[in-house]
Amino acid sequence: MLEPVSILSGVVVGFALGLTGGGGSIFAVPLLIYVVGLEIHLALGTSLAAVGVTSLIGAISRIYRHQADLRVGGLFAASAVCGNYAGTWLNAEVKGPVLMVLFAGLMVYIAVNMWRRSYKGRRAPSNPETPPRLPHLLLAGLGTGFTSGFFGVGGGFLIVPALIFFAKLDMHRAAATSLCVIAVHGLTGIASYAVQGRSIDYATAGLFIAGGVAGVQVGEWWCTRLPRERLMRIFALMILAIAVLLFVENVVKL
Repeated sequence: MLEPVSILSGVVVGFALGLTGGGGSIFAVPLLIYVVGLEIHLALGTSLAAVGVTSLIGAISRIYRHQADLRVGGLFAASAVCGNYAGTWLNAEVKGPVLMVLFAGLMVYIAVNMWRRSYKGRRAPSNPETPPRLPHLLLAGLGTGFTSGFFGVGGGFLIVPALIFFAKLDMHRAAATSLCVIAVHGLTGIASYAVQGRSIDYATAGLFIAGGVAGVQVGEWWCTRLPRERLMRIFALMILAIAVLLFVENVVKL
């Protein structure tokens, strides 16, 4: 019975995302592979679909509350679409163990970034007097779209800093806008997989989404009652530990 396992895996990812505010979705791919039991490439596509739809649900509420900058998000997402398609196409050409070793490297980056943010709190260096840098914003969109498509992740850990530095959005507006971009990543990924004739486990994705939506609510509730900085450090160490395990298990298969 994989249904409870898929739902619980979604709850874990949603809970981590709600607690940390970004980076928690990186747990999705390892859970889909090692807990749910999906093949690596299938897990990447399923993760992309699940994270994208979950973000879409969150984005709708942020848009309704006028928290997202749709103009900036639209420009960012437009270039991200091209990068996303290239990423989904390229990961089909890469062997599973190689993907997992690269994914472990991405997890290390996220863990280090999360650890650093735990000491900076929600502050982010930004100079609102400096005009937005459109070329840089478009290039950042292209890069995050590629990362999202290649690794099957939302990419919020890259999108939020890019929106802060290049679009000059504040932290809260950048986080809300990033949900819109991640939703586009997910929907583009689904379309890319369909065009390329590749499979996504939609049943598992649906169960994962259901668990994820519930987990996010619980995570956000606990986030206001627990020391967020300490939680981010705990999750950073967990991500780093999983990265080491992924690397050790897959590097011997190269």
